[in-house]
Amino acid sequence: FKTRTETAGNYIWEATQSELTQLKKYLYDDTPSADEVKQLGWQKRWNIYAWGNGCLDGNNFVPADKYGIVKIGEHRFYLPGMAADTETNTQAYMLDRRFTYGQTNEITLREYAQKLINVFGDNAKVSLCFLVATLFKDIVTGVTTQFPILNLFGPKGSGKSELGHSLSSFFVTGAFDAPNISGSTKAALAEAVAEVSNAIVHLEEFRQDIDIDRREFLKAIWDCQGRSKMDMDNNKKRITTAVDSGVIISGQQMLTHPHIALFNRVVFLPFSKTIFSDAERVAFDELKRIERRGLS
Repeated sequence: FKTRTETAGNYIWEATQSELTQLKKYLYDDTPSADEVKQLGWQKRWNIYAWGNGCLDGNNFVPADKYGIVKIGEHRFYLPGMAADTETNTQAYMLDRRFTYGQTNEITLREYAQKLINVFGDNAKVSLCFLVATLFKDIVTGVTTQFPILNLFGPKGSGKSELGHSLSSFFVTGAFDAPNISGSTKAALAEAVAEVSNAIVHLEEFRQDIDIDRREFLKAIWDCQGRSKMDMDNNKKRITTAVDSGVIISGQQMLTHPHIALFNRVVFLPFSKTIFSDAERVAFDELKRIERRGLS
């Protein structure tokens, strides 16, 4: 250091800008770099599936360390929701902490699918097909450029929302409230469908009287486009966020006129039964116990 001052008989060394620059260079050279995972799910660039608590490389799951870093080969990825410096932030990274991988069930997919079909019937069969298509959405949209919305509709207590929660439980553990189409802002809805890739996003409480902005937003999901906004970090250019998730909407009302354009973009699954036998309730409760333990 170039200069020093004396205070009460003690020397305090003062660094110039040159020394501070050298210190920063030393620290940076000794700190490994990592790519932040900004969208959970399938990472096409690296051929890995990013969960909130680690990354799945083929059949090998690599958990994040206490800093939120995952090392796969010579590459490092940063999962901010698992980092020690964000653990006290209870408002952010809520999805990251629930979109987690863990082998908590010994049930096979075939066994679970059968239980799902026993509870929800033919609607479960179509929903499982939608789930599989969502896991490979990037491949599907690479050919078709579009992807349908799955619409679950019926009276209260018919099980429509519970089927949506069942499909979501393949990715999200614990209780996680689905965004409300009528009550959430358009920005919040756009953020919800853009947070994950090749995974399910469930939106609840569709109503016929939604405003035109929400209607246009739902229509754009078919074309895998989300919200248009200004990119303030890139010369203020207008960008449109991608929708890489498979979107499920549920509600008591069916998409009909005046939503005819949206009607053509949806796969409908009706629910009508609201009274169930004791055996059906037992089967439902068993299914939900399995899901609460996690399916990922």
